[in-house]
Amino acid sequence: MCCPEGNSALMDFDKNKLRADFESWAIALRDAAKVPIFMNQWSVVHGVTADNGRFDYIEDVASLAAELGFGWAWFPWRGSGDEWSFGSQELAILFSNGTMGYDQAAIAAMAPYMGQGSSNHERGASRSRRNQGPAAESSYRAEA
Repeated sequence: MCCPEGNSALMDFDKNKLRADFESWAIALRDAAKVPIFMNQWSVVHGVTADNGRFDYIEDVASLAAELGFGWAWFPWRGSGDEWSFGSQELAILFSNGTMGYDQAAIAAMAPYMGQGSSNHERGASRSRRNQGPAAESSYRAEA
């Protein structure tokens, strides 16, 4: 996926746009070269709120990757500091006081597509668990 206006530009995404992008780039490459596709380092910053689609985007990308047979990795999966910062993307954070925190809502959005918990019940339940994520400022910046 590319960002024609640059990394910090605001962009709208929905599952249909994502599918079209995957078909134009990844599926075209996979089919022409007869190679598997691995999506390395995609994420959404904590600054994108649930209301602005953070967890919908996560679930849409993860579900499309599963449907299309793409491997993928979240970037980055761990971090450290005193808080979930606006521009951070980690799923697990080691706070400076030594405790661990987990972005449960982001994990719930992608877990059904990670090879475990993939029943229809689990997939449908992930959208209902989304208000559990860390508080964040409003924005929409996705990295894929």
